[in-house]
Amino acid sequence: MALDRVAQTSLWTAAARARESARPDRLFEDSLAAALAGPEGFALLATEPVEARDNPYIAIRTRFFDDWLLGVTERDRLRQVVLLGAGMDARAFRLRWLPGTTLYELDRPELLALKQERLDSIGAQPACDRRPVGVDLMSDSFPDHLRGSGFDPMQPSVWLAEGFFEYLDELGAHRVLVALENLTSPGSRLGADFLSRDFLESPWMASYLARLRERGTPWQFGTNEPEVLLERHGWTVTDVRQPGEEGANFGRWPWPVAQRDQPGFPRSFLVTARRQANDEVLVKEASPRITLSASESTEVWSEGGGGLASALPPQMRFTEYDDRYPGAVDCLAESLRSMLPTIRVEHVGSTAVPGLGGRRVLDVVIPAATEEHDRLRSTLLGLGFVDFPFAHIQPLLQGTVRYANEEYPVLLYLLPPDHPYLRGWIACRDYLRGHPDEARRYAEVKRRAIADGQTAPWSYQQAKTPYLEELVKKIEREGH
Repeated sequence: MALDRVAQTSLWTAAARARESARPDRLFEDSLAAALAGPEGFALLATEPVEARDNPYIAIRTRFFDDWLLGVTERDRLRQVVLLGAGMDARAFRLRWLPGTTLYELDRPELLALKQERLDSIGAQPACDRRPVGVDLMSDSFPDHLRGSGFDPMQPSVWLAEGFFEYLDELGAHRVLVALENLTSPGSRLGADFLSRDFLESPWMASYLARLRERGTPWQFGTNEPEVLLERHGWTVTDVRQPGEEGANFGRWPWPVAQRDQPGFPRSFLVTARRQANDEVLVKEASPRITLSASESTEVWSEGGGGLASALPPQMRFTEYDDRYPGAVDCLAESLRSMLPTIRVEHVGSTAVPGLGGRRVLDVVIPAATEEHDRLRSTLLGLGFVDFPFAHIQPLLQGTVRYANEEYPVLLYLLPPDHPYLRGWIACRDYLRGHPDEARRYAEVKRRAIADGQTAPWSYQQAKTPYLEELVKKIEREGH
């Protein structure tokens, strides 16, 4: 069964766990790991440099989260457990779970199918109600698949994302964390490991990271402040350990540990957190959290090609990218779908491109047939949006969404799915996401326009037009 490169990493991780289980001083025993790894997993592990094969990180991480899972489920009597990117994890079989525990394994369908084949071949029996959920975790539908498998978001749950976030880009990491906001109730728990941003930028790690990119398994996401990241998504961090620190050593970490206040060192973090009970953070309330703030919603101007919204503010302002934008849009989309469950929401414009500064406005589009626009507009007005009267494209509505204790202005377009503006915005967005250097160039165009005094909306737009025309031609030449 063919697996993509990232899915294959689960095989060598299983091989590493099998190798650990064979040690006399093993930190855990995984009797299924060798069968789950298969010959492919051991072959992949053998291609690793010796220093990578002998690195105790996977063994320490596995033991750390084993102890944590058993501790929080026993102490808090939690019986819903979710493994994100479960891969060949065998905790459903090897840990002693509370009676009545249901464990959901989320990963790609083809990987979980291979896992089931290997489990069936050795007659493995789980120690809980194990429910594999084959789904792409980058899809909007993964929460629906989980709920469809019996998961109850209104009951507290335990989530583990082990060896998961580093394979996502920044947008993907925030999308998953936003999904968890909507799937967890107060008292839920989260365990995850994160690379530091310094790890990804360290010259000491450059050759290893380059090798991962060559293999098609690049590590992409990291944070120097996991506490801040998770707090923005409604979690209170209860513990952060670096491997080698007390509680994350187990007598196996051979190197000194750099203190957190020493910048520039590559690090990994083992993090646990508890879901906040603050209703201001949760997104589960019955009414969508969309509000109109006249002071902010009038200070917007939608940038792009002709026919977009004109301006009310006297001056344009350049704002650096806020990494909460993706979370705010996902919060908005979740709220909209509570009333319009079948809609698709496209985030376009500068705020849809990580790292690209510009107007602090979330431009979103609901693609829908023209005959649906009146019905959708009526529902959106009922949710607190108002018509934006200066738009050349109608309908265009304005409002704000509250997320992580901040309010973000929103411009919401209703456009046919084949509308040329929509196609163009998505093409530009996707190109800039995949070409960070081009996004930085665009940001400089905006900064220069402001510095040159082009702060009136239409003069600001005219200052950007030559660049945008060139960008469109480049996208067309490259066939995007």
